[in-house]
Amino acid sequence: MLDFADVTAHGPGMTDYLYGLSGPSLLCVDDWTDYALIDSGDGRKLERFGRYKFIRPEPQAMWAPRLDSTVWAADGTFVASQGRGEDDEDSGGWSLSPSLPEQWEVGYDGLRFIARPTPFRHLGFFPEQAPHWRWCADLIDRFLATHKRPPRILNLFAYSGVASIHAARAGAEVTHVDASRKAIAQAFENRDT
Repeated sequence: MLDFADVTAHGPGMTDYLYGLSGPSLLCVDDWTDYALIDSGDGRKLERFGRYKFIRPEPQAMWAPRLDSTVWAADGTFVASQGRGEDDEDSGGWSLSPSLPEQWEVGYDGLRFIARPTPFRHLGFFPEQAPHWRWCADLIDRFLATHKRPPRILNLFAYSGVASIHAARAGAEVTHVDASRKAIAQAFENRDT
């Protein structure tokens, strides 16, 4: 029988850490000043990216919004088309304020990267993944302390590069892979921001 520690690149120390997790963990980031989930409900969520507010579809938000409708004034609203899949470029479109710039910088954990409305309901990155970026950075720190060399990370859904850049800044050697030319182009923009 194969022992996971024998086949993992991380070695026994990382394996012991991962096996030591006793159950589900709630990963939260409460210090991201450039992003906030402000409210949700009625199949939508109200978020702030930098100083701009957006309303995006959220099918799992089946409750009534908590905040007054006046708070829901947004710089952009994604209006979903009926009968289209989420990953379809024709899944809907943005209704944007004329004063909204085409793109702007946001920051997280010392990184700067680009936010811009995309045809796919998001703004070029996935803020709900931030706890995973930080968790990965913590694992990278442990690996560096134990093995005295950078871990090698293969990011196969690398998209616009925020996770890859965060891991590289933490000290990892990162191979960034994505099938989308637009995503790779934004990853280079984010790297150079």
